Amino acid sequence: MGNKHMTIKIFGKDTEGTDFLMWSPTESEKVKVVSSKGWILEAENGNKILLEENKNFLVSKGERYTIHRGHGQLVLGIIHNE
Repeated sequence: MGNKHMTIKIFGKDTEGTDFLMWSPTESEKVKVVSSKGWILEAENGNKILLEENKNFLVSKGERYTIHRGHGQLVLGIIHNE
């Protein structure tokens, strides 16, 4: 059985003044929202997810996502080897 670990991604600190960010994961992974205030994840197919603290969701390798800015920073935990 593999060891689980989490990589933290922080969005918003270096992107002030933009309304959205693009994200293309290099692996299909489970993601946990650590901190978010009004941030939204939009998949290529148009599906939107309100990123609420403690919510988990999956991202797919090679898919491009648009992250719509909320307030403050967005902190995501990328869960590896689940």
